[in-house]
Amino acid sequence: MTRLLSIEEVLPLRALVLRDGKLKPEECYNEGDDHPETFHTGYLHPQGVIGIATFMIEDYPSISGVGFRLRGMAVHPEFQGTGIGRAVLQLGYQELLTRNIDYLWCNARKIAFPFYEKEGFTYLSEEFDIPGIGPHKAMYRNLK
Repeated sequence: MTRLLSIEEVLPLRALVLRDGKLKPEECYNEGDDHPETFHTGYLHPQGVIGIATFMIEDYPSISGVGFRLRGMAVHPEFQGTGIGRAVLQLGYQELLTRNIDYLWCNARKIAFPFYEKEGFTYLSEEFDIPGIGPHKAMYRNLK
């Protein structure tokens, strides 16, 4: 089941998946996580929160319109490839459409390029490295 989550519910999975368990959950805050426009979606399972995504108001410099940035998307390793990520994104898209947002963008990890392509995202940049995390490309999806 998908639903909106609090930042406190998101942090443990962020730490496990996106920081390989090397950081404590409280060390995984992103700037803007507590902004009034920011929202977090998640997938709840009897085992706990197994999928997450954070949506923040932030325009991409070369795209016109009102944009949101997708950050901290993760699915528990035992559930990757099962549609959980898509379900978490779908809830986010629904919320963004109610807010009349034009597009969603993210800095996608190389391993996730195929997932985002299947979700209708296109590339905005060449590959770049985020130190300590690895190769990424900026990607976006038009919501209109």
